[in-house]
Amino acid sequence: MEAAFAAFAVTLGGGMAGHAPVPPPGPVGFAGIFAQPQSATHATAATAVASAIDTWLRTGIGTLIAPPNTAIPWS
Repeated sequence: MEAAFAAFAVTLGGGMAGHAPVPPPGPVGFAGIFAQPQSATHATAATAVASAIDTWLRTGIGTLIAPPNTAIPWS
């Protein structure tokens, strides 16, 4: 899953017209999530995974390729 999300981030960044994309620097952290004790409900488990993906994606940065070369986090 980590490799699939890394490839997704590279593809996503490629679609940022006018910006130089920098994908998130590390893995999402699925191993740590799945190593936790089993969640009480499916909703709790889904929330944990969704939160990790959301947090990870927001570490990507797009830098404007024209002055003032503003760097903005992915949102």
